[in-house]
Amino acid sequence: SRLIREKGEVIIRCVNLGCPAQRERSLMHFAGRGAMDIEGLGEKLVLTLTREGLVKDVSDLYRVTAEDLMPLERMGKKSAENLITAIEGSKSRGLSRLVYALGIPHVGGQVARVLATHYGSMSALERTPEAELEAVEDVGPVIARSLVDFLSREENQKLINRLRKAGIRMEESSEARGKVVFDGETVVITGTLETFTREEARDLVEKFGGKITGSVSKNTSFVLVGDSPGKKMKQAETLGVSLMSEEEFKKKLEKAGE
Repeated sequence: SRLIREKGEVIIRCVNLGCPAQRERSLMHFAGRGAMDIEGLGEKLVLTLTREGLVKDVSDLYRVTAEDLMPLERMGKKSAENLITAIEGSKSRGLSRLVYALGIPHVGGQVARVLATHYGSMSALERTPEAELEAVEDVGPVIARSLVDFLSREENQKLINRLRKAGIRMEESSEARGKVVFDGETVVITGTLETFTREEARDLVEKFGGKITGSVSKNTSFVLVGDSPGKKMKQAETLGVSLMSEEEFKKKLEKAGE
Protein backbone atom coordinates (compact mmCIF):
# COMPACT_ATOMS: atom_id res chain seq x y z
CA SER A 1 0.00 0.00 0.00
CA ARG A 2 0.98 3.61 -0.39
CA LEU A 3 2.84 4.90 2.66
CA ILE A 4 1.31 7.77 4.62
CA ARG A 5 2.94 10.61 6.51
CA GLU A 6 0.39 12.70 8.32
CA LYS A 7 0.71 16.47 8.49
CA GLY A 8 2.94 17.51 11.36
CA GLU A 9 4.38 14.01 11.88
CA VAL A 10 7.83 12.61 11.09
CA ILE A 11 6.72 8.97 11.09
CA ILE A 12 5.86 7.32 7.76
CA ARG A 13 3.20 4.65 8.21
CA CYS A 14 1.79 1.73 6.28
CA VAL A 15 -1.91 1.48 7.14
CA ASN A 16 -2.57 -1.85 5.43
CA LEU A 17 -3.19 -4.52 8.09
CA GLY A 18 -2.14 -7.19 5.61
CA CYS A 19 1.33 -5.70 5.09
CA PRO A 20 3.94 -8.46 5.57
CA ALA A 21 6.43 -6.04 7.16
CA GLN A 22 4.12 -5.22 10.06
CA ARG A 23 2.16 -8.48 10.21
CA GLU A 24 3.87 -9.89 13.29
CA ARG A 25 3.54 -6.72 15.38
CA SER A 26 -0.09 -6.36 14.31
CA LEU A 27 -0.79 -9.89 15.50
CA MET A 28 0.95 -9.30 18.84
CA HIS A 29 -1.05 -6.13 19.41
CA PHE A 30 -4.30 -7.79 18.32
CA ALA A 31 -3.80 -10.67 20.78
CA GLY A 32 -2.68 -8.44 23.66
CA ARG A 33 -4.41 -8.14 27.00
CA GLY A 34 -5.92 -4.72 26.33
CA ALA A 35 -7.14 -5.85 22.91
CA MET A 36 -8.59 -9.29 22.08
CA ASP A 37 -6.78 -10.86 25.06
CA ILE A 38 -5.87 -14.23 23.51
CA GLU A 39 -4.13 -16.09 26.31
CA GLY A 40 -1.16 -18.15 25.19
CA LEU A 41 -0.57 -16.25 21.95
CA GLY A 42 2.73 -14.61 22.81
CA GLU A 43 5.54 -13.21 20.70
CA LYS A 44 7.34 -16.51 20.06
CA LEU A 45 4.21 -18.28 18.93
CA VAL A 46 3.18 -15.38 16.69
CA LEU A 47 6.58 -15.54 15.00
CA THR A 48 6.19 -19.30 14.53
CA LEU A 49 2.69 -19.00 13.08
CA THR A 50 3.70 -16.36 10.56
CA ARG A 51 6.94 -18.04 9.53
CA GLU A 52 5.20 -21.38 9.07
CA GLY A 53 2.66 -19.67 6.82
CA LEU A 54 -0.32 -20.50 9.05
CA VAL A 55 -1.26 -16.86 9.67
CA LYS A 56 -0.93 -13.97 7.24
CA ASP A 57 -3.18 -11.47 8.99
CA VAL A 58 -5.31 -11.37 12.15
CA SER A 59 -8.35 -12.92 10.48
CA ASP A 60 -6.32 -16.10 9.81
CA LEU A 61 -6.19 -16.76 13.56
CA TYR A 62 -9.84 -17.79 13.38
CA ARG A 63 -9.17 -20.41 10.70
CA VAL A 64 -6.31 -22.17 12.49
CA THR A 65 -7.16 -25.59 13.96
CA ALA A 66 -5.64 -27.65 16.75
CA GLU A 67 -4.40 -30.07 14.07
CA ASP A 68 -2.52 -27.17 12.41
CA LEU A 69 -0.85 -26.29 15.69
CA MET A 70 0.17 -29.69 17.07
CA PRO A 71 3.13 -30.27 14.72
CA LEU A 72 4.72 -26.98 15.86
CA GLU A 73 7.68 -27.02 18.23
CA ARG A 74 6.64 -27.16 21.93
CA MET A 75 2.98 -27.42 20.98
CA GLY A 76 1.31 -30.58 22.22
CA LYS A 77 -2.33 -31.54 21.88
CA LYS A 78 -3.42 -29.89 25.14
CA SER A 79 -1.59 -26.64 24.40
CA ALA A 80 -3.05 -26.54 20.91
CA GLU A 81 -6.58 -27.12 22.20
CA ASN A 82 -6.16 -24.45 24.88
CA LEU A 83 -5.03 -21.91 22.31
CA ILE A 84 -7.95 -22.68 20.01
CA THR A 85 -10.30 -22.24 22.99
CA ALA A 86 -8.70 -18.88 23.77
CA ILE A 87 -9.01 -17.74 20.16
CA GLU A 88 -12.69 -18.76 20.09
CA GLY A 89 -13.28 -16.91 23.35
CA SER A 90 -11.88 -13.71 21.89
CA LYS A 91 -14.73 -13.55 19.40
CA SER A 92 -17.04 -12.16 22.08
CA ARG A 93 -14.82 -9.32 23.36
CA GLY A 94 -17.02 -6.64 21.80
CA LEU A 95 -16.57 -3.57 19.64
CA SER A 96 -14.32 -1.45 21.85
CA ARG A 97 -11.70 -4.20 22.17
CA LEU A 98 -11.85 -4.87 18.43
CA VAL A 99 -11.45 -1.21 17.45
CA TYR A 100 -8.39 -0.94 19.68
CA ALA A 101 -7.03 -4.31 18.50
CA LEU A 102 -7.05 -3.17 14.86
CA GLY A 103 -4.19 -0.80 15.65
CA ILE A 104 -5.68 2.30 14.05
CA PRO A 105 -3.21 5.20 14.42
CA HIS A 106 -4.13 7.55 17.32
CA VAL A 107 -6.97 5.27 18.50
CA GLY A 108 -6.04 4.03 21.96
CA GLY A 109 -8.11 2.05 24.42
CA GLN A 110 -10.00 5.02 25.85
CA VAL A 111 -10.96 6.41 22.43
CA ALA A 112 -12.00 2.93 21.28
CA ARG A 113 -14.33 2.65 24.28
CA VAL A 114 -15.79 6.10 23.60
CA LEU A 115 -16.47 5.22 19.95
CA ALA A 116 -17.95 1.82 20.81
CA THR A 117 -20.25 3.30 23.44
CA HIS A 118 -21.32 6.16 21.18
CA TYR A 119 -21.97 4.18 17.98
CA GLY A 120 -22.67 0.68 19.23
CA SER A 121 -21.60 -1.23 16.11
CA MET A 122 -18.83 -1.42 13.53
CA SER A 123 -21.39 -0.89 10.76
CA ALA A 124 -22.50 2.41 12.30
CA LEU A 125 -18.90 3.49 12.80
CA GLU A 126 -18.02 2.68 9.18
CA ARG A 127 -20.90 4.85 7.95
CA THR A 128 -20.10 7.89 10.11
CA PRO A 129 -18.71 10.93 8.26
CA GLU A 130 -15.53 12.59 9.48
CA ALA A 131 -17.27 15.78 10.61
CA GLU A 132 -19.57 13.84 12.91
CA LEU A 133 -16.70 11.84 14.38
CA GLU A 134 -14.84 15.08 15.18
CA ALA A 135 -17.71 16.19 17.39
CA VAL A 136 -17.52 13.12 19.65
CA GLU A 137 -15.86 13.80 23.00
CA ASP A 138 -12.20 12.68 23.14
CA VAL A 139 -12.04 12.22 19.36
CA GLY A 140 -11.33 15.50 17.54
CA PRO A 141 -10.03 16.10 14.00
CA VAL A 142 -6.76 14.11 14.09
CA ILE A 143 -8.37 10.90 15.34
CA ALA A 144 -11.43 11.37 13.11
CA ARG A 145 -9.24 11.71 10.00
CA SER A 146 -7.14 8.69 10.99
CA LEU A 147 -10.24 6.58 11.58
CA VAL A 148 -11.89 7.54 8.29
CA ASP A 149 -8.65 6.94 6.37
CA PHE A 150 -8.29 3.51 7.93
CA LEU A 151 -11.88 2.37 7.45
CA SER A 152 -12.07 3.66 3.87
CA ARG A 153 -9.14 1.56 2.63
CA GLU A 154 -10.25 -1.42 0.58
CA GLU A 155 -7.73 -3.83 2.10
CA ASN A 156 -8.84 -2.92 5.62
CA GLN A 157 -12.52 -3.23 4.69
CA LYS A 158 -11.83 -6.72 3.37
CA LEU A 159 -10.05 -7.66 6.59
CA ILE A 160 -12.92 -6.40 8.75
CA ASN A 161 -15.35 -8.38 6.61
CA ARG A 162 -13.25 -11.52 7.07
CA LEU A 163 -13.35 -10.97 10.83
CA ARG A 164 -17.11 -10.46 10.62
CA LYS A 165 -17.55 -13.73 8.71
CA ALA A 166 -15.36 -15.50 11.29
CA GLY A 167 -17.93 -14.61 13.93
CA ILE A 168 -16.20 -11.71 15.71
CA ARG A 169 -18.80 -9.69 17.62
CA MET A 170 -18.79 -6.20 16.16
CA GLU A 171 -21.31 -4.64 18.51
CA GLU A 172 -20.90 -3.24 21.99
CA SER A 173 -23.08 -4.98 24.54
CA SER A 174 -26.12 -3.09 25.80
CA GLU A 175 -24.77 -3.68 29.30
CA ALA A 176 -21.54 -1.85 28.59
CA ARG A 177 -23.37 0.95 26.80
CA GLY A 178 -26.21 1.36 29.26
CA LYS A 179 -24.60 1.23 32.68
CA VAL A 180 -22.47 4.32 33.04
CA VAL A 181 -22.06 4.68 36.80
CA PHE A 182 -18.92 6.78 36.24
CA ASP A 183 -20.46 8.80 33.39
CA GLY A 184 -18.20 11.74 32.55
CA GLU A 185 -16.12 11.35 35.72
CA THR A 186 -12.34 11.80 35.76
CA VAL A 187 -10.64 9.43 38.18
CA VAL A 188 -7.13 9.15 39.67
CA ILE A 189 -5.88 6.02 41.45
CA THR A 190 -3.35 6.10 44.29
CA GLY A 191 -2.03 3.33 46.54
CA THR A 192 -2.38 -0.44 46.27
CA LEU A 193 -5.84 -1.95 45.75
CA GLU A 194 -6.68 -5.30 47.34
CA THR A 195 -9.45 -6.54 45.05
CA PHE A 196 -8.26 -5.17 41.71
CA THR A 197 -5.02 -4.48 39.91
CA ARG A 198 -4.67 -0.91 38.72
CA GLU A 199 -5.29 -2.05 35.16
CA GLU A 200 -8.51 -3.82 36.18
CA ALA A 201 -9.74 -0.74 38.07
CA ARG A 202 -8.93 1.46 35.07
CA ASP A 203 -10.79 -0.86 32.71
CA LEU A 204 -13.86 -0.82 34.97
CA VAL A 205 -13.91 2.96 35.25
CA GLU A 206 -13.61 3.34 31.49
CA LYS A 207 -16.09 0.56 30.75
CA PHE A 208 -18.75 2.38 32.74
CA GLY A 209 -18.28 5.85 31.35
CA GLY A 210 -15.33 7.37 33.23
CA LYS A 211 -11.78 8.33 32.38
CA ILE A 212 -8.52 7.64 34.22
CA THR A 213 -5.80 10.29 34.45
CA GLY A 214 -2.42 10.24 36.14
CA SER A 215 -2.50 13.56 38.00
CA VAL A 216 -4.90 15.30 40.38
CA SER A 217 -6.44 18.62 39.38
CA LYS A 218 -9.57 20.64 40.10
CA ASN A 219 -11.21 18.73 37.25
CA THR A 220 -10.69 15.36 39.00
CA SER A 221 -14.03 13.85 40.06
CA PHE A 222 -12.54 11.62 42.76
CA VAL A 223 -9.36 9.83 43.79
CA LEU A 224 -9.62 6.09 44.36
CA VAL A 225 -7.47 5.43 47.42
CA GLY A 226 -5.81 2.10 48.18
CA ASP A 227 -3.28 1.06 50.81
CA SER A 228 -0.17 3.23 51.28
CA PRO A 229 -1.44 6.13 49.14
CA GLY A 230 1.09 8.59 47.79
CA LYS A 231 1.13 12.35 47.41
CA LYS A 232 -1.90 12.27 45.14
CA MET A 233 -4.14 11.84 48.19
CA LYS A 234 -2.67 14.95 49.81
CA GLN A 235 -3.06 16.86 46.55
CA ALA A 236 -6.72 15.84 46.43
CA GLU A 237 -7.28 17.00 50.00
CA THR A 238 -5.62 20.33 49.24
CA LEU A 239 -7.79 20.85 46.15
CA GLY A 240 -10.97 19.65 47.83
CA VAL A 241 -11.29 16.64 45.51
CA SER A 242 -13.37 13.72 46.83
CA LEU A 243 -11.63 10.58 48.06
CA MET A 244 -13.17 7.15 47.46
CA SER A 245 -12.21 3.98 49.28
CA GLU A 246 -11.99 0.64 47.51
CA GLU A 247 -15.11 -0.49 49.37
CA GLU A 248 -17.08 2.52 48.12
CA PHE A 249 -15.76 1.86 44.61
CA LYS A 250 -17.03 -1.74 44.77
CA LYS A 251 -20.47 -0.53 45.90
CA LYS A 252 -20.69 1.73 42.85
CA LEU A 253 -19.77 -1.20 40.66
CA GLU A 254 -22.57 -3.25 42.18
CA LYS A 255 -25.00 -0.78 40.61
CA ALA A 256 -23.58 -1.84 37.25
CA GLY A 257 -24.08 -5.50 38.06
CA GLU A 258 -20.39 -6.30 38.56
